[in-house]
Amino acid sequence: MCRHAHLFGLLVRPGFRRQLPSSQRRHQRLGRDDVHYTALIGEPALIGNDEIHRDQLTALAKAAERPNVTIRVVPIRAMPRLGRVSAFMILDVAPAIVVHIEMARSGAFLDDEPFTTPYLRRAARLGEVALSATMSLRRIIALRDEMDV
Repeated sequence: MCRHAHLFGLLVRPGFRRQLPSSQRRHQRLGRDDVHYTALIGEPALIGNDEIHRDQLTALAKAAERPNVTIRVVPIRAMPRLGRVSAFMILDVAPAIVVHIEMARSGAFLDDEPFTTPYLRRAARLGEVALSATMSLRRIIALRDEMDV
């Protein structure tokens, strides 16, 4: 759900990082009306100054216009208080809540409450300090437009 150093897979443009066929299939699911996706993205993941970053920011701005996608930026100034955390995704599919943790070469799914609770708390805290969807879109566009590329 939140990535501080890199963008999480479902919103990554080709060329930004290598995509596997499974992540391409998950990306296609964003087009479904019955799926709502909320991304909390650490501001450092948005900073760059090349064509790939510019294209990624354009893709994020376009994705944010979709009715089933919400993108919220966690400002740099809020991050030190929260500490660092690797990428994770919360899948809320009744009756279960599953947390997927992204690791260097693999991932893990957690579905037991003692293991999912810290991630649910982290997501709630990130949501408290993240910019609104509107302000996040403005920040993404401003970062893109400030690039020298």
